[in-house]
Amino acid sequence: MHLDFNYHPINKDWYRELNLLLYLNKDWKPEYKGGLKICDLRTLEEAELDVPFNRLIIQQCAPYTLHGYDMTYFPEGSYRTSIATYAYQIHKRQIEKPRTTDWFPKEDASFLKKQFAKNYNFLVQTKNKLFGSNTAKNQ
Repeated sequence: MHLDFNYHPINKDWYRELNLLLYLNKDWKPEYKGGLKICDLRTLEEAELDVPFNRLIIQQCAPYTLHGYDMTYFPEGSYRTSIATYAYQIHKRQIEKPRTTDWFPKEDASFLKKQFAKNYNFLVQTKNKLFGSNTAKNQ
């Protein structure tokens, strides 16, 4: 489970408001797993949404809206296909501290995975300072 980055990596005054996820697997079956899991950190309420063909999920991006999915089990040579896009709003000043992606590993995750998740933002920021952002390089 993770929280997405909140400010655009190039346009620093663009605040990410929404994720729009369109799922495109025509023959998706629930036994393939990989449904979209969501969790509200304010209430710890959780849900899992099926992702059949042509399902559009619109998710608010906030510092409490976790999402992710478990391992998928598609037949050999098949993959989950989707389109993801984001909606931004321009803010004249920051309303929260900029973040990259915050990871929330499962309780039974290894010590190494938990430490990596805990330090992910720092590692990405350090990498971007030293080597630049791939997002910015591709613009």
